[in-house]
Amino acid sequence: MALCRLHEVLMPAGEGGFGIEVEAETHRVTSVWPGGIAYHAGIMAGDIIMAVDEAAVTDVPWEAGVEAGTFRIGAPSAVIPVTEVMAPGAPEFNFKVLRPLEEAEGAPSAPAQDYEAVESQPVYEDPVPSFQEPSPGEAGPSTARDPYAEARFHYPWATEIRTQDGDVKTKYNMVRGTVLQPLQTVTPSRETEQRKLAFAANGRMSGAVGRTHGASGLVHTVFGMNQ
Repeated sequence: MALCRLHEVLMPAGEGGFGIEVEAETHRVTSVWPGGIAYHAGIMAGDIIMAVDEAAVTDVPWEAGVEAGTFRIGAPSAVIPVTEVMAPGAPEFNFKVLRPLEEAEGAPSAPAQDYEAVESQPVYEDPVPSFQEPSPGEAGPSTARDPYAEARFHYPWATEIRTQDGDVKTKYNMVRGTVLQPLQTVTPSRETEQRKLAFAANGRMSGAVGRTHGASGLVHTVFGMNQ
């Protein structure tokens, strides 16, 4: 399995394309044309395109690496062509790529954004030590994997920000600037509770549930009322 790190690359749209060649079966970048959009954005040969503007285009078996933010992956498999998830007329596209560390070692630095390097503060703070104390006779503490590797893999753009009033909020999609608002707890009024009780006491409502097969062969759930 190859050891990789997840990167984000913003590429502006251009009439002549991005200047890359990609394997259709794996979405692995096979070549980057010097001077093209992808070259200046930081795409490198060997990168695996995982998502475009939050739309996943590649599936790959993976497990967390020893170092935080790294992953060991198997053979990638394209699930949808990259061009099908690119919105026509968009001024730029947000590419998320897995970059093999073995191939990146010794290569010139690229402007691709590394999530681990740009975080102004830790996304997660684990008060529990990430290793167990060795028992008598053991050589030493065992190296632990990142406990939040799965969250980092599926939501690499998630981070925490501190607002002006001192609160901490979880901010998603830093490029687009959307913020996930906290859920509000609503206490129903007494009148609402009485309506619920009256509705439940109505004998005409049985909540009968049946299963039927539609024309497509799929199983549908049907909710009915007894008259």
